Formats: sequence, C-alpha cells, structure tokens
Amino acid sequence: MSLNDCFISTITTLNLDNNCIGDKGAKYLADALRENEALTTLNLKKNNIGVQGAQYLANTLIENKTLTTLDLSDNNIGSQGVQSLANALKKNKTLITLNLEYNWIDSKGLESLANALKRNKTLTTLNLKSNSFEDYGAQHLGSALQKNKTLTTLNLYCSGIGSNGSFIRADVSLMSEIRTITKKIKAVDILVLSQGVISMDAFARTKENINYALALNYYGRVLFIEELLPLLRTSPLGGKVVSVLNSKKGDPSKINWNNMGLETKCSFLVGINHGFAFNDLIVQYFASQPENSNVSFIHSYPGFVKTPIGDNLPFYIRLPMKAMIAITRVAVSPDECAEFMIHGILKAEKGYIYMDEKGETITNKTVANEETLQKLWEHTRESISRTAS
Repeated sequence: MSLNDCFISTITTLNLDNNCIGDKGAKYLADALRENEALTTLNLKKNNIGVQGAQYLANTLIENKTLTTLDLSDNNIGSQGVQSLANALKKNKTLITLNLEYNWIDSKGLESLANALKRNKTLTTLNLKSNSFEDYGAQHLGSALQKNKTLTTLNLYCSGIGSNGSFIRADVSLMSEIRTITKKIKAVDILVLSQGVISMDAFARTKENINYALALNYYGRVLFIEELLPLLRTSPLGGKVVSVLNSKKGDPSKINWNNMGLETKCSFLVGINHGFAFNDLIVQYFASQPENSNVSFIHSYPGFVKTPIGDNLPFYIRLPMKAMIAITRVAVSPDECAEFMIHGILKAEKGYIYMDEKGETITNKTVANEETLQKLWEHTRESISRTAS
C-alpha cells in the first residue's frame, strides 16, 4: 500500500513534527500530495529534511492546489534547497504561510527567495528566523518587497542582518553632535528616529539653549533627516524615514504658536503636545518638497512598550503607571513592537503616512495648509541654525 492510499480524503491538517522522516520520507509524502485534494496544512518541523527532500516538496508545490500552510522549520534545507522552493513559489498560487526558521539559509538562499517574492502573489506570512543572511541578502529582500504587495508578516529575527554594522555613541540632544555623527554615515535606506525622554521639567534646556525634550523629540530628528536626506534620496530601495513618537495624539490645534520652542515656562502637557504635533506637521512638510518624491516619511505610534523610558519619572507617577500596565497587560515587548512597525514601514508608499501601534495607517488626520507648514519650518530652521558652529 502506498502512502497516498493511506491519506484520508477529508484530512485537512497533518502534523508530522519531530518524526525524522528525512529526504526519503519527504519523497513519499511529496508523491502523495500530488494527488491529494484536501490537505491545507502540513507541519514537517524537525524532520531532518535536506536539499533532496526540499526538491521533492518543491516539485509538488508547483502542482498542488490546496496546501496553504507549510512548516519546514528546524530542518537542513540550506540555500540549495531553498532555491528549489523559491522556483516553486514563482508558480504556486495557493500557499499563504511558509515557515523556514532555522534552516541554514545564507544570503544566496535569501536572494532566491527575494526573486520569487517579486512574482508570487499569494504568500502573506514568511518566517526566516534564525538563519544567516547578513546585509547582502537583506538588500535583495528589500528590493523585492518594493514590488511585492501581498506579504504582510516577515520574521527576520536573529538572522544576521546588521551584523556588519557599528554603534556610534552620541548625545543626540545636541545638534552639534548630530552634525558630527551624520558625516560618518555613508549610506541609508531606512532612518528610524526614536530618541526621546519623558520629563516633568518642561523648561529644561540643553547646553545649546534648546528645550531638552524638544531637542530629542523633534529638533534633533529634523536635523538627522536634513543631514541624511541626500543619501535617502539616492537609496536604491527608496528611502524611508520613521519618527517614532505619537501619531495618534498629534494635534496642530494644541500648538502655542507664540511659544513654539518653549522659551517661556509652560506646563508639562504643552511640551508633550508640541512634540506630537510638530512631528505630525514635519512629515507633511518634507513630503511636500519635490526633491523628496522618492522618500517615504512616517510618524508612528509604538503603543505601550516594555522599556525603562519612564524610570526617571517621580515615584507617584512611575509606580501607578507600571501597575496599570501590569494589570491591563497593554504593553508589548520590544520585539513585538518591532514586528508591527516593520510591517507598516515595508508597505508604506511614497509621501507621508501616520502609523498606529499595529503598523496600520491612521486615516483621520488633518492635512495642514502650506502657511502652517512653512511657519513651522522657518521656526525649526532658525532654532537649529542658532546651534551651528
């Protein structure tokens, strides 16, 4: 009796996790799947499947019309096996979820997958966690994602991307330091700006006599963008700028236009509102400039994330805040937040968008008039220029 004879025509989910079927077992399974018209979910995790087994399964994927979920995590497929799967993805029209976590895939394998994603129109979830791509492979993937419009979830955790990068320590509340460190950066595809502070002292000043909170939450971010825009405009992937603050609460009507830089004393909330609203308006301003037509500008809201940013607050605010977060469980881990943010960043079109904590576009935002944008820009340039040496 063949394996195909053992298949029950009504079975839609088959879990063979940790059975060590190997390449030979993968061949029998692939043969059976050619004629099966019911199975939609197949779990082959940890089965010692190698290059040959991946080729058998790939050949079947080209013909199979029912399978929507395939888990091949924790096998030995490698880049050669992934090349076969990538070729199948170019023709397959049903697979929605593919898990290739921990499969010894390198940059060459990722390049094959990237080429497949340019043509595939059904895959929405791809897990490539714990492989070894490095930046070379990521560049190919980034190029593919500019064309692919269906992939919504991509897991690249612990995959070696950014392993060739470096860390530059700087006090980014100081415009002079930002000018210095941006000169060391030679290429930028995605610029993420998340520096910030929560402070009860709304009137604290930097050594350059700029409001400390706004130096981090706004002015320094604008200077980073200004200095790096030439690189972002020439990015082969199309540059993206992400300012992470609060796109949900940005409200230009709450700006005190007579005290924009908070030179005179004001309440804690005024300073907070200025940061939110200024970020809302500045992405509109940058996107309105014709020379930035190839760049996306995003103001995002990360939601409640488990970070120590509130640890410097007075205990009578810090303790209730931490208790509320613990009880309601509204806070997510940094990794979870990053997944949502990446989801939104990758699908962002040119121009400007406002993004919520799930990476989705916020649509009910006010479009500012040219006069408002120009007023903010002139104030911003004047404030930053004062710090130039």
